Amino acid sequence: TAVKLYNQAVELRDKGDAELSYVSFMKYLNLVNTIRKSSDYRGDEKYYNNLLGVKNVKNAIENAEKLQKDLQRRYEDRAEEAIIREKFEKLETREKLEK
Repeated sequence: TAVKLYNQAVELRDKGDAELSYVSFMKYLNLVNTIRKSSDYRGDEKYYNNLLGVKNVKNAIENAEKLQKDLQRRYEDRAEEAIIREKFEKLETREKLEK
């Protein structure tokens, strides 16, 4: 259910698993969007909003945005580290060949 997905995302975030938390928040938000597009939702919005929890939706959006920025920064840092490591290894190889 949507609430289980939301709770799972929060739990994963609290455990420090940013990747899985982000994926869970996005799954939750996709499910919310699917529900909101259904004819059943239009027939009884109040019921579905109570079921989904309006605060949960807002919190999920905020958390997903923050996690996205954090993950993007982390992956950019890793890519930069890999480039530096590669250059350093080439330099070491060149120095060994010159000796």
